[in-house]
Formats: sequence, structure tokens, C-alpha cells
Amino acid sequence: MPYLGLVQLIGKYVFLAGMYVFLIWAFRELFRTLRFEQSAARGVPATLPSAGAATARRQAPAAP
Repeated sequence: MPYLGLVQLIGKYVFLAGMYVFLIWAFRELFRTLRFEQSAARGVPATLPSAGAATARRQAPAAP
């Protein structure tokens, strides 16, 4: 197969791009969790962004 080197090269960069995306996601989740835990340790009421958005939608007045 004459294109084996090309397939390996493309595979390498696809793998590296996937690792990059995974690391960005993992660090965002880590710092999001740490920020929530720090506010809880200080006694400041805080919600995660997704929970806050859901609460805001539930509290919105119903349209007539």
C-alpha cells in the first residue's frame, strides 16, 4: 500500500487534535467544579451555570 505513510501522518494529526479537544474539555470541567466548590466552602450560594439557566426558565412568568 503506497499511501501507508500518508494514512499514518493523517491519523497522527487526527489523534493529536482529539487529545487537544479532550484536554480543553477536561480542564474546563475541572475549573468549573473547583469554582463551585470554592464558593460552597466560603458559604456563598452559587449554582452551576446550567442549573442557573434552568432555574431562570422555571421562574419566568407564563405567557397569557
